[in-house]
Amino acid sequence: MKALIGLGDSWTQGEGGYPEELWQANKGRMWLKLEESKHLIPIEQENSWVNRLANKIEYTPINLGQRAIGNRGAVRSLYLQDFSQYTTGTIVLLLSGFDRFDFFNNNWATDHYKFTTLWPHMKNKEINTLYGLLYNEESSAIETACCILEAQTFAKANNFNFIFANAFEIRGKTYFDKMCPTVSAKINWQNYAHTFTDYRCFAELLVRKDGIYPEEKIMHGSINEFVNFYTNLPYPAKYMTNDIHPTITGYELISEEIKTIFNL
Repeated sequence: MKALIGLGDSWTQGEGGYPEELWQANKGRMWLKLEESKHLIPIEQENSWVNRLANKIEYTPINLGQRAIGNRGAVRSLYLQDFSQYTTGTIVLLLSGFDRFDFFNNNWATDHYKFTTLWPHMKNKEINTLYGLLYNEESSAIETACCILEAQTFAKANNFNFIFANAFEIRGKTYFDKMCPTVSAKINWQNYAHTFTDYRCFAELLVRKDGIYPEEKIMHGSINEFVNFYTNLPYPAKYMTNDIHPTITGYELISEEIKTIFNL
């Protein structure tokens, strides 16, 4: 048996991949907290890029995505699974925000959401404020690079192929070569989707496909600019929602891009 294992945050779990009737029932807004949205997990996973890609290549989908987590939690999720029944397959890491830091919560063994995630630039909780005092970009960069390398190593040790890409981060190989060259040199950048694309992350691709935001600003402006643009939309666009997640059509596009880039 072959497995497709998806790692990442809400962009892997499938947040935003809701049918039209659900958007209509919620008047075009789906901003729900984690505990308020657990009933949506099966819908999200069904419409995720993981499920869609697995169906295209006839692999068993294993979606380990969890809303709001960082890359440390995404990769640690691998150790909680038994993959012994699969002879081979592919691990795809859709990178989350580099600045996030995860540690296991008390209910990791039973809860779908297994991590407490710290955000250095959010001051809504005391623990985030503390992390903000400890945070620096250099440590965030090396932590992220080590997460990529760890997933790569896990894949090789378990006879899986490995692919990684950016969900919404625009930093890539050039950034890691500068910030942590020793570790970056150990990463196989031929496994990185954006080695072969003219967009830096899938968010840029979705915005480009929507065609409602100025093309010149996509590659040269701040990513926060189109985030602000989309969050002010009264209803999701075709490829991207107004809470900055792919729609069902967006997830379909991501799955097709990964399949095409790596000839799966």
